[in-house]
Amino acid sequence: MNYLRLTIIIFIVLAAISFFLLPTSQIVTRSSFFDIRVKTDPKILKNENYQEAPMVLAKSSVVLDAKTGDVLYEKNPTSRLLPASTTKLLTALTALENCSLDQVVTVDYVEKEPTQMGLFYGDKLTVESLLYGLLVSSGNDAAYVLAYSCSPSVADFVSNMNEKARQLG
Repeated sequence: MNYLRLTIIIFIVLAAISFFLLPTSQIVTRSSFFDIRVKTDPKILKNENYQEAPMVLAKSSVVLDAKTGDVLYEKNPTSRLLPASTTKLLTALTALENCSLDQVVTVDYVEKEPTQMGLFYGDKLTVESLLYGLLVSSGNDAAYVLAYSCSPSVADFVSNMNEKARQLG
């Protein structure tokens, strides 16, 4: 199994496991500065070693108990945000399923979005290099090249991404 694919799988597995290790919820506390609600087990609150939940700098976040669906922590839970990195992970997974890492592709279109790998028209790169540009540099230009190189069309690639998202729940 390839190192990049293994890294992505390990990241997803660790994220899933972290949901199972959080305590079940009973008590809700609030912060007046942000719309933050933290639920904790009352036994933890009686422990003299109890510490406040760490400050979360994200604009919005939610932590769920994967077994029960209970909300363990939320901060501005109704804020609408762009999926950004989640989309890039789905792009990487879809590319890995539809292209080989050593496949060489030619850049036929350069996306001018703010985050770029730095591709130029006519560049020839492996899919593996594009995945690094996508995941490390957050390169939208790499995402577009992967989409049109690992599928008959960008629309087909997006359809494959949506199917992968449904499979992952």
